[in-house]
Amino acid sequence: MGCEHLRVVKLPSTLQRLEKRAFATTSLISCTIPASVERLGECALAFNYKNWHPTTNPPEARAHVTLEPGNDQYFVERGLLYERGVNGALKVVLYVGPDIDVSVLHNVCSIAPYAFFGVQGIRELRLPKRIQVGEATFAMRKPPSLIVLDGEDGISLEPMRDWRGVCALQRAYAGNGTADARLLCATFDEEALGAQFDYEAYRYMLKRLLRPEYLETSKRQSFEHVLCGNLDEACIAFARHDDRKCIDGLADIGLICVENIDRIVETVSAEGGAPIMARLHELKRMRFQMTAPDYSL
Repeated sequence: MGCEHLRVVKLPSTLQRLEKRAFATTSLISCTIPASVERLGECALAFNYKNWHPTTNPPEARAHVTLEPGNDQYFVERGLLYERGVNGALKVVLYVGPDIDVSVLHNVCSIAPYAFFGVQGIRELRLPKRIQVGEATFAMRKPPSLIVLDGEDGISLEPMRDWRGVCALQRAYAGNGTADARLLCATFDEEALGAQFDYEAYRYMLKRLLRPEYLETSKRQSFEHVLCGNLDEACIAFARHDDRKCIDGLADIGLICVENIDRIVETVSAEGGAPIMARLHELKRMRFQMTAPDYSL
């Protein structure tokens, strides 16, 4: 622990235990857990977390962790390192990859601290209802593209895809260590309203208005107010990212309408490429029955 220049280590085949924070705050680039290991202490493999901050000092790249076959206590399934507990209970110790669609098994009771620390590139993260988590469990470098919370009152949520998504996911589980769908949505909604309004914030607010599960009335009104008051800026942001789905979404909820479509086309023309302009003209012609250039060829 604390050896910041340690990059390579070979663990002996007779090793039985790695104690708490054994390799914390090191610079390991790879590590293989022997089949003989019977116990991994908390954060034994939590590398590179010293002085991290989601905006000013995000987590560094993760070490590549592998598990030798034949271990009775630990196993890897779909990118997650699991520990077998008493009565068949399972615990997620660490994300080891390389899977980008990650589903935590239904009989998992907890996820260890720093289990996803420094992770990026996960496309979908599926979590059981009210699972117990630890300190900085979800301190990722970038959040998943989609978070799915299972259960009858579950939710599928597309977070902001930058550090604010990381903050919201971690904050949602920071209270009593668990989160339900309503709390998860409320936390992400608050993060979006408290952030600087940009493409990620506009995209998130629009997605929530289109799929308003657990969206509080006050938050819905705030999202509508932000998008309506910053409609030109939002359309420019979507055009710069060639996000035609979001342009369609603005029309679906009535913010782009027959009264302002000409202004939107003129506003976006200086920023958008041919595909986004073609989509705006198509909206103008097909949805609002207005004369527009035909780009069908």
